[in-house]
Amino acid sequence: MPLILVPAAAALLVLGRPHLAHQAISVKGRLIMETYCKRGEQVFLASDGGDYKEGDQLRFAYTQDRAGFLLVFAVDDTGQVFPYYQEGALVGSPVAAGARVLLPGSVELDGHHGWERIFMLWSPDQFVDSAVRGAVASARAASGGDVRRISSLDLPVEQVSLVLRRP
Repeated sequence: MPLILVPAAAALLVLGRPHLAHQAISVKGRLIMETYCKRGEQVFLASDGGDYKEGDQLRFAYTQDRAGFLLVFAVDDTGQVFPYYQEGALVGSPVAAGARVLLPGSVELDGHHGWERIFMLWSPDQFVDSAVRGAVASARAASGGDVRRISSLDLPVEQVSLVLRRP
């Protein structure tokens, strides 16, 4: 099943792959996430804690040496959860093993101001929406609602995340 973008939150974007030899990436276990941002005509690798604004377009790539299920979503500082590739559901999309595999399309950021954390999760088995939402709620409670302080979700999966400041 191909990845499907959430129509209201995403815009199609075709990005070339910038040179990455000296740029940072997020790694946990065997899962690697690269997040690209397109702002106007400029494309750059997103940085943890960086400033991102309305209209910026994010596109994701993963590296994983095993096939499985990939879930990409964001949690903002109000507790809103935004699944990026399955409309309204925190379930994974089947993915093949590969290196620097670009996910289709992009996500266009809305006018939210504050902080948000983007998670990429990988599992050999399909995710259960209620388990992911429960882990998000527990992590938010433990962090006092501060998404900047959430280092991981209590799930038996490989995961990486990136925090964005939305001034």
